[in-house]
Amino acid sequence: MAEIIRIDNEVYRIIDFNSGTLTMSKTILHALKSTNGHKHNYQEIYYFINNWGMLQVGEAFYQIQQGFVLIPPNNFHKVINNENKDIEFICAWEN
Repeated sequence: MAEIIRIDNEVYRIIDFNSGTLTMSKTILHALKSTNGHKHNYQEIYYFINNWGMLQVGEAFYQIQQGFVLIPPNNFHKVINNENKDIEFICAWEN
């Protein structure tokens, strides 16, 4: 499985692992930053390693809890780090 650093900047570091049919991505979202909100036509699974920050899905906001979250297809989503420490999470989706 190839490991590719997709983004490494002042907002986040994203490392992708691609098997050809599945991509798994580890994100380190830096303190007081947020991901670019987006949506796509496939489901995505998030696993939060830490338990702080907010997850926006559609118009709703949820307190992040350690564990899995399924983002259904075509749902806007965004991770917001409102703490003074990094959030780490893993995403997975079919290519």
